[in-house]
Amino acid sequence: MDQELEEYDIFTGIYEYNHLEKLRKDDNVGLGVESYCEQLGLKYKEYTQYIVKLCKHFVNFSELYNVLGRISGNNKHKACGIINYWINSDIRDINNQILDLDFYSSLTEKINSNLNITGCSLNLRKIKNEEFDNLKTLYELYNHFYKMNGKIKTTPTSNTCEHYCTHQKNCINVYNTNIEKCFNYRNSKFCKELQNFSDKFISDNTCKPCQYIDKLKPLPPRVESDTVFSDGPAPAREINQHTLQSELHSTNNEKSIIIPTVLCVMGAIFFFLIILYKFTPLGTWLRLRIQRKKIVSDNICEETFNEFTNSEYNQFNYQNSEFNIQYHSVLNS
Repeated sequence: MDQELEEYDIFTGIYEYNHLEKLRKDDNVGLGVESYCEQLGLKYKEYTQYIVKLCKHFVNFSELYNVLGRISGNNKHKACGIINYWINSDIRDINNQILDLDFYSSLTEKINSNLNITGCSLNLRKIKNEEFDNLKTLYELYNHFYKMNGKIKTTPTSNTCEHYCTHQKNCINVYNTNIEKCFNYRNSKFCKELQNFSDKFISDNTCKPCQYIDKLKPLPPRVESDTVFSDGPAPAREINQHTLQSELHSTNNEKSIIIPTVLCVMGAIFFFLIILYKFTPLGTWLRLRIQRKKIVSDNICEETFNEFTNSEYNQFNYQNSEFNIQYHSVLNS
């Protein structure tokens, strides 16, 4: 998982934004805003109509926000993150790769001229795909939780808990599907926010416990491969890897020194023996010894050969003489 740039706790008070979210689809704007949005849309010819509509929605929303905003002081600082998420969600229907920095900076400046948000500074930007998917998951979780919990508390009726278990089941399904991501990234912002949601969900007692539905899966146990998203010291596993790489590098360096040294020594010994053999009395003595041994060996071979030849010749004569005696014996009879 890449470094996380977004804030993941922006949806904890989503019920306070529920009435505002409906307003961001209103494109009834004045002439000044309409002219601005048309100029912005002309930069992206293939998507001009869509960009103009998107621009109208959010500039109009920024004007209504100050009038109709009823967000508590505790959650106003999350408004900027939610607005940026809404814009990124709406442009998912087009090729958002064409939207350059000028699009975000221009729209940021226009909306900021209307907004009066205390506690945060709106800075529209493209959210990376992986982070957007994680934020979308959290948005779905808290939206279901609000339907399960918030609406029941704010608008109690005689059948208050009728749909409680349905929304609770939706929460559990979304949560259990995504908690699997935390096997390798337990310390990520996303997984920490899943844990925060789990704590709120488990402690809810708005209605009686639901039967025949699954439970929330626990956060996976901590493993060595956990990635820490902080500026603190590197994990022990990374340190061990660095140490191992250093040792391997050191071993390779030693091998690269030892092998040439051994070859040089062997070459020097071989050259020294050649000098002794050719240019010293020791070499002369060795050559004489070798020649004498060769002469003796040749003599032995010659004598052996002669003896073998004589033996065969004698055997042949013996056989002939035996045959001649038998032949004469027959004639005399």
